[in-house]
Amino acid sequence: MSQVPDIAESLPPFLSPACRSRVGISSLQKGDYLFRDGDPVRDLFYIVDGALKAVRYHLDGKEVVMLRGVSGEFFAESGIALTHYVCAAIAEKDTLVAGIPVEVVIDELGDAESFALGLILQVSRNARKQCSRYERLRLKRAQDRIIHYLVCETGSQGVFEVTTSLADLADELGLEPETLYRSLSELEKAGKIQKQRHSIRLLR
Repeated sequence: MSQVPDIAESLPPFLSPACRSRVGISSLQKGDYLFRDGDPVRDLFYIVDGALKAVRYHLDGKEVVMLRGVSGEFFAESGIALTHYVCAAIAEKDTLVAGIPVEVVIDELGDAESFALGLILQVSRNARKQCSRYERLRLKRAQDRIIHYLVCETGSQGVFEVTTSLADLADELGLEPETLYRSLSELEKAGKIQKQRHSIRLLR
């Protein structure tokens, strides 16, 4: 991102001088990517002009829009609680995006144990989980919901630790317990997961 000082009046008035001094700008044409799934999170984004959408792709390649943002809105702000993006951001029209380095944002929120930083990060994590839940519940097949959960909610290792009953997982997935048990067995037979006494591992 290049430094663009002449957009100051378009930025939110509450941005501190430290944030304003580090703002960079991206000029996107319709269809351009702001970031892709797996890219490292480096900036907090604000849409100066235009529109963006955040998308995920199902196993069948179908695009699902997780959120949209337009001029005057922050975009994908839940990313500040992540190290890497779990979706892609695409310009829906020619778009001007301001980016503030995440480290500057965190410095402005306070030290590592401050209430402000802790609250913002927790809210960001919750927002990301709600997006994933919304996407997951749109999947019709129980097996697809299980795979989606293991991909999105179990970290890089793809391991779900069973700390309570599987009925709780069934409730999270919007499934009947019997449907979950049957689908887990089918996935294991297909070589997609490995069930152990206290864990379920996604086999990539």
